[in-house]
Amino acid sequence: MAGPQGDQRGKVTRTAGDGQPFTVVTSNGAGPRGPLGIALSRRRRVLSRVVMKVLTIMTRHAIALPASRWRTCLRGSVVGLAIWFGKPSSTAQVTVESYTDYASFVTRLGGGGSVTVIGFDDVSTSGDASFSIAADRYKLSDGIVITGEDGQFVSQTFEYASDYPAVSSPNTYAPGPENGSGNTTEATFFVGTTPALVPGFGVFFVDIDFGGPASLTVRDAESAQLATTGSLPNFGNGTQVFRGFVTVEAGDPVAAISSAQMISGSGWPVTAFDGVVLDDMAFGTAVPIPEPSVSALVLGLATLFGLRRRCGGRRAIAR
Repeated sequence: MAGPQGDQRGKVTRTAGDGQPFTVVTSNGAGPRGPLGIALSRRRRVLSRVVMKVLTIMTRHAIALPASRWRTCLRGSVVGLAIWFGKPSSTAQVTVESYTDYASFVTRLGGGGSVTVIGFDDVSTSGDASFSIAADRYKLSDGIVITGEDGQFVSQTFEYASDYPAVSSPNTYAPGPENGSGNTTEATFFVGTTPALVPGFGVFFVDIDFGGPASLTVRDAESAQLATTGSLPNFGNGTQVFRGFVTVEAGDPVAAISSAQMISGSGWPVTAFDGVVLDDMAFGTAVPIPEPSVSALVLGLATLFGLRRRCGGRRAIAR
């Protein structure tokens, strides 16, 4: 694969070699672990509302209890919550490293065998025409869903071959709609059909020469922002610019990125004031977002419900 033309500034942390600042965020428990040990899926967040309701009822019932009963309720609540949420998260922090050099990015993730690259070159194209692809085209084969603002399009030239040279020939990518102002693409990750996290994501921006906008932002399993490039500066006609992030814990890459958002130019690359196309989206090995076991959920919820009786139940309300 061809490297970037004119953007070989190497790995950077917190500030890119071109002086453009990166926003780098550290977080306790980013990635698969949430506040109490694991990130909550949508289904689990719904179930957690039930748990909070039970705790509210328990608190209301226990207001009139003597101190000895309060201690029993408190110990039981801790046990129930521990079963429900899993073991507490480690004290290590997840940090984000930013990269402007593709080779350094790949090396940090363990080498080429550990990195999947979507170059869109499997799409049959011809001439200047653009061709629509499905968002889930690479879901089962490569573990990524690529969703453009209003469709996903691939072309050899987008009618301007010198402006949009492919990093890996022959194709590049742009979000739809055709001839519109759409400029946003979202990448999410999967193992089979299960939502997943990756330890790194990067992409080439091609032809940022009139102010873009162009940026890359990555988020964790709870949709919190991990890092963003901010709006990238101009690089010149046809320049290929790589930007990537790797999430690290205790010095090693850790799967913590659930989605990546790319802003590419001011709209459709054929008609926009500053058209920008994307190529060679690269990401590390995906890890499924863990779900709690059914037995743990049932046991935890049963523990909490059982405490209602010990914490006073209806008799506490009657007082």
